[in-house]
Amino acid sequence: MAGKILFAGAYGIASQGDDAALEFLFRKLQRHFPNLEGTVLCRHADRNPYARLGLRSLANFEYESKEESAGKWFRGFNYDDDRTLLATIQQEIDASDLLVLGAGNAFVDYTIDLLRGPIPYLTILTLMAQMVDTPVMWFGISIGPLASQMGRHMTRLSAKLASLVTVRDKNSVQQLRDLGYNGEIIQLPDPVLGLEPAQHSTHPVYRRCHGGGRPVVAVSVRGVTMSMGMEYHAYLNTMAATLDLLVEALGVHFLFIPHGTYEHGDQQQDDRVVARDVVDRMRHRSAAFLIEDRLSVQETLALYRQARSAICTRLHACVFAALQNVPVVAISYNPKVAGFMESLSCSDNCVDLDALSPSVLVSLVNRIQTNRSEILEIMSQGIAQHRPKVQQYAELAGTFLPG
Repeated sequence: MAGKILFAGAYGIASQGDDAALEFLFRKLQRHFPNLEGTVLCRHADRNPYARLGLRSLANFEYESKEESAGKWFRGFNYDDDRTLLATIQQEIDASDLLVLGAGNAFVDYTIDLLRGPIPYLTILTLMAQMVDTPVMWFGISIGPLASQMGRHMTRLSAKLASLVTVRDKNSVQQLRDLGYNGEIIQLPDPVLGLEPAQHSTHPVYRRCHGGGRPVVAVSVRGVTMSMGMEYHAYLNTMAATLDLLVEALGVHFLFIPHGTYEHGDQQQDDRVVARDVVDRMRHRSAAFLIEDRLSVQETLALYRQARSAICTRLHACVFAALQNVPVVAISYNPKVAGFMESLSCSDNCVDLDALSPSVLVSLVNRIQTNRSEILEIMSQGIAQHRPKVQQYAELAGTFLPG
């Protein structure tokens, strides 16, 4: 009998971190359940974004663009909406052996209303699963920040109704306990650490960047807000000033690697836009090489190969760099970033966004250049320690599947 699994999270929005975690778990489960059928609730399902993984895509009840969602609750919940979509999702949940929520920073209330935002989205799906007795697994979740009472109440309810709660950092464990959740919490490393390292990239921009005879620094940027610790334009100016100083001091090239390339939300959700904004502020623009394509997880991972170091704002840029044996300076816009660096015993290479400055970043880059061998050894030990634990995600999910 073939098992059926349903995934729901930040899918269909061209987010490398979320897609990498999904790819890891489904591939791992397929080894033990070769006939496993999988479906992903996602935006833009008509594009079949996960067909290459052998997964079917089904439209969720989020809108496909920010403009469509303005002033509305989720699709199917407004007064005059057609309810067919909700019935289809309910039937899919009913037919599944397991609903997997995550991975990643899913319970965060930057945006929240009763029927709008990531926390209500996952809470509604959990309630739908409860109606038909389909078990729910939290998959490598990070919790917070939770600024609203509604966000805290809904997160606690979702945890209480889940069959299995796995989180990827100590902060999330504490957040759940602070909410009054007393159930079992299994803390495991970030599931993306389960990916295998990639070989050299064949991308032409990668080749040009590495072909100039200069050391290469991989750079990951993302849109930020004051609620994260720094205003967007201040972040751009800080990054540009830092990179100019590094060109003058070290004679490096920069390879900008996008991890989020979503085109239907705010412009700042697309890392390529943010990268262009940074480079526009640089004096030494010829040292910057920008990847403009939307690449697969493995293609993106390969871009970190051979970099001398990396400066990363995206969490999974930090993970990708570490997997490719590249020492990383992490910019922590969310506790999950600092938590990951702590898990590798590399907290000294991490700076909070609200403390970011060119002098701090340059100092950290110099530190990892000077102590590169020692830092790589510490990173390698951390990854070697975590990778066996990551396999437990598939083992735990497998207990809910037939056969």
